[in-house]
Amino acid sequence: MRKIIGAVFVSLDGVMQAPGGPEEDCSGGFELGGWIWAYSDDVTREAVRGYLLGAPYALLLGRILLEAEPYDQEALRLTCLALRKSENHRSLARLYQQARGNFLQVGEVLPTDWAVFLDSKLAPPA
Repeated sequence: MRKIIGAVFVSLDGVMQAPGGPEEDCSGGFELGGWIWAYSDDVTREAVRGYLLGAPYALLLGRILLEAEPYDQEALRLTCLALRKSENHRSLARLYQQARGNFLQVGEVLPTDWAVFLDSKLAPPA
């Protein structure tokens, strides 16, 4: 049986919140949203990103994101990258073609080949 590992951002006094900005939870006059990033450094941020966005966690996260938002190209990219890293090209091709069909339904045209899609998304903006 596989383990599902979750990650939370929690302070020592038990405050748990997503790592976004101060505008993410203003209920009750709360002004300290996104506090975690002010207390971390580049090394910590990269370690967390590497752990949470590395395979197989990126694959699980990407699949969950794709189910929640099937027209999100970043979720598709994350999932495809994780499948490519795991060398599961058959599942990658099948998932990409299914997602490509979903995007076509809403008028967004993606490249026919998943490798072209990933290369175009990985290229730095001009």
